[in-house]
Amino acid sequence: MKKLLYIVQYLLIISLFSEVIEVPGYNYSVYPLEGWVLQPYESESNLSWLSADNNVAFSITSWSGDEYESINSMFKSLTSGLDASGDFVPYFYKDYECAIGEITFKLGDINHKGWMIFMNGDDYDYHLVSFTLEENFKMYYNEIQSILDSFSPGSWTAEIQGPISSFLDQSPSRVESDKTIDFFGHKLTVPVATYDYGNSQAVIEREASIMGQYAYDPENFYKAWIRYYQIVIRDNFLRLEPLYKSLTPYFANNKYSNYDLTEILMFWIQSFNYSRNLNSSSDLLNPLESAITKTGDCDARSIVLGILLKKFGIDSILLASEKAKHALLAVDIPGEGSKFEYRGKEYLMVELTTKSLIGEIDESLKDATIWTPVELEFINGN
Repeated sequence: MKKLLYIVQYLLIISLFSEVIEVPGYNYSVYPLEGWVLQPYESESNLSWLSADNNVAFSITSWSGDEYESINSMFKSLTSGLDASGDFVPYFYKDYECAIGEITFKLGDINHKGWMIFMNGDDYDYHLVSFTLEENFKMYYNEIQSILDSFSPGSWTAEIQGPISSFLDQSPSRVESDKTIDFFGHKLTVPVATYDYGNSQAVIEREASIMGQYAYDPENFYKAWIRYYQIVIRDNFLRLEPLYKSLTPYFANNKYSNYDLTEILMFWIQSFNYSRNLNSSSDLLNPLESAITKTGDCDARSIVLGILLKKFGIDSILLASEKAKHALLAVDIPGEGSKFEYRGKEYLMVELTTKSLIGEIDESLKDATIWTPVELEFINGN
């Protein structure tokens, strides 16, 4: 297979694997795929990565916010003289004026293809591009979109969908309507755009396809698995906000302890209909649809509870087991029962697919070594 034409101007290669890369000088972070290599750089204003097989490149160029007056001036300046073609669409990503599009261009005499995002803000401007050889574009489409979608400018975007997912959410086809959910006899009205089910599911399938590439790579599989869940969690954090808001009156005035609040939400989620998404490669129903339709399997339910608890200020971690083919939530609350030690804390384990109490899990699931912990944290700039 022909490798990507990409010029590296420096001598040393710095390798950072499967972890969030924070760039405080320009207030952003990004979550490269497992095995991607950060290239040597002279300034953090211009960073680039190569995939493990050298077939996909990704770069971020950053400026202070007064570099460009508008997205139009930014777009014209950065594309002027570029031997390229492609259609770009303007949109807003929170407070950033943006343009996004698919682009074909030449490096030397060789055609390359990828996606670009231009972001014009008050404090910082960003130019993101990820690409591969034009002939390999379909093969690496998921990786190109995933790395761009992992970008997070500033802490406030860490809990909203990535720049690509947010762009898709702004479709004219997205229409909200009120859904009624039964919560122990209380009728909750939750405004939901069912259009979001498809967008959220598309992120899951994209990330599952990428994670599947590590199935026979035991050294990197679990890191890729953690990234998969954290991307999914980030994509659904804001999507579950209307449900959280509809629940807050029930828990108002601090009338419940953290233990009681967790128990009530746990019992509610345990009442969901058990369902696996067998028509997808991920086998994971998107958490938004799971919560609204009160259905789903172990990891969908665990993510729903984990996100809701985080919104209520209660720390938890997702526990996933490849050996048991199961997922649980572990919650940082005092109490008796099976616990999982993580970073100096003892988290009570919570089963969500059978009727059980907090800390009550099957004997076969008590071995701590079978679990991979996934923090319900997000991609944060500083």
